[in-house]
Amino acid sequence: MHRLKTILFVIFACTIQVLWPMGRDSKAGQFELNLKDAIAKAEQNIHSKFATSKLDERIAEEETREIASTFSDPRVEMISYGGVVPDAEGGILSDDTNGYDDSGPFFKVDFKIIQPLYSFGKYDSAQSAGLHNLEMKKALTRETRNDLQLEVVKAYFGVVAGEDSSRLSHELRDNYTQLIEKIERLLADAKSDLDDADLLEARALHFEIEKQCADIAARSEQSLLYLKALLDLEADAKLTTAATGVPDIAATQDFVEHMQKHLRDRSPLLHGLQAGMNAMTEKIQLERRKRYPDLFLALGAGYGTAPGRDKLDNAYVHDEYNYERVVGVVGLKWDFNYGVSNAKIEKNLIEYQKLAQKNHLAQQFQEGTIARLSGEAVRKHQLFKAAGKSLKSATSWVRLENDNMDVGLGNIKRYVKAYQYYYQLKGEVIATKAQYLVTLAELAHAAGDTNLLLNWLEYGKVTL
Repeated sequence: MHRLKTILFVIFACTIQVLWPMGRDSKAGQFELNLKDAIAKAEQNIHSKFATSKLDERIAEEETREIASTFSDPRVEMISYGGVVPDAEGGILSDDTNGYDDSGPFFKVDFKIIQPLYSFGKYDSAQSAGLHNLEMKKALTRETRNDLQLEVVKAYFGVVAGEDSSRLSHELRDNYTQLIEKIERLLADAKSDLDDADLLEARALHFEIEKQCADIAARSEQSLLYLKALLDLEADAKLTTAATGVPDIAATQDFVEHMQKHLRDRSPLLHGLQAGMNAMTEKIQLERRKRYPDLFLALGAGYGTAPGRDKLDNAYVHDEYNYERVVGVVGLKWDFNYGVSNAKIEKNLIEYQKLAQKNHLAQQFQEGTIARLSGEAVRKHQLFKAAGKSLKSATSWVRLENDNMDVGLGNIKRYVKAYQYYYQLKGEVIATKAQYLVTLAELAHAAGDTNLLLNWLEYGKVTL
């Protein structure tokens, strides 16, 4: 009889593995979501990390526009001002030179337009670096989305396992009550070999059963609250989950290699690192091209008037108050600070080497993770199938023992043992199913796309 405790700890274990911290709550209501809808709703609510990544992406977009404007848009400048200036008139050869006695107003307006014509490749390198940086930010946003999806999947499977475990704990409590009633009836039968010690032993388990059932309910509620937080729902919102299938898996060496290829082709993490490397390459090229000049067209126009100085006629005095002029030039701007450019080249080379090393290590680690998780998924799927097969036998055994007890041919110890294995295996089915599905989610995440799990669940098979 004392081995009934094993049942309780199995049920307890199948919920504790899928619990996470609680989060923030929001809008109340009633929701029935499958896994796909739960992921979509979490993304729609913009998790804080996801929102930050989107802001970084927008900053990179604006930086790209800034680069285009710097190298292609004309720079237009206008300066206009007015004031008071001393009057002046006459000339150096004239006897009438009394022009400095009074002051009068003046006004000036000058326009200047500089249009870049050709940068000798600097614009191409800067624009390409900006685009690669934007690509890197978008990849990081996809990686953040991938992480968020995995978090939602784990929480969802935690809720599913918690609901199954709660139902199992209620069933266990009901059958425990029936067990006590049967023992009491058998004790009243003179032909029974049971005594009061058997009844006392069974009743002694009451506290342990109630305690474990309460713990299961509390942990199931905690897992449910965390999923509601990810979905931005209030704690009192009614949320139900849909049944989830269990896809088959045959993780052969070809499957592992295909998953690793999918990683190299689709992983946002590796794509982001590669985009960062490409951006560094273009920045290095940009600094090298800064050794060449910039070709530009400059246009200028100006107008100035000072009525008190419009009669000044002196060949040795340059008047800057009365004029009308238009100027156009084509020129070269050349920066000979090669020392600064060389230092930036070395700095960017180091940054490139850091990213290259990080990319190499990340690819090695993710490929190893895929191989490890593929093996784990196969093992956990086998355990799930074995638990299900054993549960069928245990179910038949329970039916047989119930029939024997009903006709008075049963053995109480064998009856209890049948129920012990039955509930233990039910708990194992819940636990191994949750562990297997979470491992599949981690495998899809390691390959760079948690949405692969949704395809596997839909097709009932883990494949690419």
